[in-house]
Amino acid sequence: MHRSTAALPVLWLLLGAAAATPVCAEPAEAAATVIAVVVSADRAAESLDLDDVELIFKRKRQFWADGQRIQPVNLPPEHPLRQRFTRNVLHQSPELQQDYWNEQYFQGVRPPHMLRSEGAVVRFVLETAGAIAYLPYCGLDPRLHAALLIAADGRRLNPAQRPSCS
Repeated sequence: MHRSTAALPVLWLLLGAAAATPVCAEPAEAAATVIAVVVSADRAAESLDLDDVELIFKRKRQFWADGQRIQPVNLPPEHPLRQRFTRNVLHQSPELQQDYWNEQYFQGVRPPHMLRSEGAVVRFVLETAGAIAYLPYCGLDPRLHAALLIAADGRRLNPAQRPSCS
């Protein structure tokens, strides 16, 4: 059977255009993937790095420097932001995190609070002294203080270079 080759240049043109299309996200799209680690108003001056946040959410650090109890809060395990936070900050898969908390529970260590929605997390952080949580950077409630920004690849962003969400 003989096939027509007339469509071949069009196919190559389409494949070439697809290959030339950049795969990187636009700045607003990149900002949409940024995680903001937020703290309660009484902690607005708190300086945090990725190691601090990992220790806090693994409950290996339970008190702020002034002795106040840290109140970390998680989103549900199936929430995409929690899954990204778990992989990039805690360096665990959701399954390994579950195993970690099962082991910690038998040592008397309880996991962070868990709330069902981002709105509930906002209210918790606004109303709870010592609270810390993570939320999407874009659309962040202006009453919250972002103590740390984390890029989609897990690296800490410079707070002076806040990404644009528009």
